[in-house]
Amino acid sequence: MRAVLPETREADDVLTLVRANVLRNLSVEFLAQRERVMGGVRVIERGIIHGLAVVDSGAYPDATVAARAADLAGIHHALPLWVFA
Repeated sequence: MRAVLPETREADDVLTLVRANVLRNLSVEFLAQRERVMGGVRVIERGIIHGLAVVDSGAYPDATVAARAADLAGIHHALPLWVFA
């Protein structure tokens, strides 16, 4: 998932904290519509996302965030691009 940040003070503050490795996880608020358990792991096959937040410690350690320079359609943008892994 990718997101372009707006030019706001709040976005600048979050970006600074991500670059400093203070905020490094993604928290996703969702409603599972279809799910199953596979090997003891909950697998969400379909759901509705209600909210996203960049946090210091998320429920799922593999849900991480990183700041990257944006290059959309061959045009370099100064706005940061979030990459959620």
